[in-house]
Amino acid sequence: MKRFYLQSILILICLSLLKIQAQDLGDVIKSKPFKFAGNLYLSGNGYSNFSNTPLRSSPYSYSIIGSPVFTIYGISIPFTFAFSDQQFSYSQPFNIYGVSPSYKWAKIHLGYRAMNFSSFTVSGKQFYGAGIELTPGKFRFNALYGSLKDLYAQQDTLTFGSHILDTYERKINGIKIGYGEKNSIDFMYVKVSDIDNGETQIQEADNKYLLPEDNLVIGLNANISLFKRLRFFIETAASLHTSNIRANIDFEDETINDLANKIEKLIRINASTRWGFAGKTGFRLSFQNFNFGLNYQRVDPFFKSLGLYYMNTDFENYTANSGINLFHNSLRIGITAGIQQNNISKLKQQTDLRKIGSVNISYFSQKGFSFIANYSNYKFDQTAGYIKIEDTLRLALVNEMAIISPSYNWEKGKYNHSININFSYQKFNDVNNQRIIKLIDDINYNTSINYSFSYQPSNLSLNAGANYFLLTSIEREESQFGFDLGINKKFLKKKLNLRLSGSWNKNFYNNISDGHTINIRHNISYLITQKQNVALNFYWMNRTGIHQRNFNELRSSISYGLSF
Repeated sequence: MKRFYLQSILILICLSLLKIQAQDLGDVIKSKPFKFAGNLYLSGNGYSNFSNTPLRSSPYSYSIIGSPVFTIYGISIPFTFAFSDQQFSYSQPFNIYGVSPSYKWAKIHLGYRAMNFSSFTVSGKQFYGAGIELTPGKFRFNALYGSLKDLYAQQDTLTFGSHILDTYERKINGIKIGYGEKNSIDFMYVKVSDIDNGETQIQEADNKYLLPEDNLVIGLNANISLFKRLRFFIETAASLHTSNIRANIDFEDETINDLANKIEKLIRINASTRWGFAGKTGFRLSFQNFNFGLNYQRVDPFFKSLGLYYMNTDFENYTANSGINLFHNSLRIGITAGIQQNNISKLKQQTDLRKIGSVNISYFSQKGFSFIANYSNYKFDQTAGYIKIEDTLRLALVNEMAIISPSYNWEKGKYNHSININFSYQKFNDVNNQRIIKLIDDINYNTSINYSFSYQPSNLSLNAGANYFLLTSIEREESQFGFDLGINKKFLKKKLNLRLSGSWNKNFYNNISDGHTINIRHNISYLITQKQNVALNFYWMNRTGIHQRNFNELRSSISYGLSF
């Protein structure tokens, strides 16, 4: 036993300079002892300004970027380095380390790792410690134990700037047990607590301190499939969260005191303890060309899991969705509708109500024609909570959006043609009492048409397009229309590639001319070998206007890339 612990310690010491992704032990044994690969990128950049405006970049700059990877018996050790403008930076992405060896249905996590139990218990939050995942057949067993490095608190001040604040040492342990595939059930237990000696006080700001916390979460997930058409699912969790383990422990109710004493080994209960529930459930009915589903989700205002990075609370929503496929799946129609509201406990001054509705249509023809259309309407409203809201204080917003995009592709001999049209409309405004000032009333239109042509024997392609943009609001109206052209040609058995493109756009502000914007790009690239390439780029921009900054500048670069 002592020998086993000694070997484990030696392995962890060797891995303290590594960050190792999950490996299969069988592959490690069969792999080559040593490998060396990576990428190297060299570039030089130039910048010229032809106007009487401040420079936006250095006239000359250069950079060397490398990312070598050493592989020892299938274990990858990546490095990165960069050298630019006499400033050298070196990074190795394993100042944190971890290893997750696996063999068949068993996997072990050591070091800095992340595991997933459910979206309400533990999900992706990094811990330092050990974990195990066992999946023999339909059985599942997961467990973890270690420390959490909570997000650093940061204080910003005008006098001293920002600085990082200390946090408490936070411990986590959890178990997940499950069985089944199509019909499955999983139970979860997660405990997170801060280590507090009762004396240390960690300052959060000038007048308050961070408080040590304690958290217990129990979860249940289940999936049930019936008749191969109907599927039910449920994902729930209940939490006890003590926001300050130093708070008063005594309660006036003796029953609560007895309960607190009984579960003291699981979680500290005092006046700062809150109980919360979170869950989502629903069903989906599926046929060959039709499906329908209903979903419900609720998260109590006091639900909290310290095993998650972040979660919205105090809301519930109802959604329904339906889809249909017609003409051998060429035509697909999807409809979604729902309602979301907060203030579940009715303790806030108002309740926010959000209505959702959307329709998606797509059609794809074997003859080259396709059509996509989307429409959505989101309405946000407020109703009174425990304090009555007058109409002059009520807030109601509507966000309406529509997108239409038809396209057509056709071939004629060795010539390929494609034409695409895009139209989008978005309206975002408030629908409040007109006696108060309207806050938002924006309408946005975007229209574009693009044509592309290619001739395969000559490796030649062309594209041309036109666009129009209009934004109307309470205070202003902005519009723009323009054109763009591009040509691409490959030579020397596709090793040499030449690309030239340009665009011109005319701008208007409140129906008054506001200058133009011209862009011209030129790119030359050559593939020396399959692992080596060089490229030369030029980019010229000229922009004039009254309500925007003027530019007349040229940027260029030459680069070399190597893969080894």
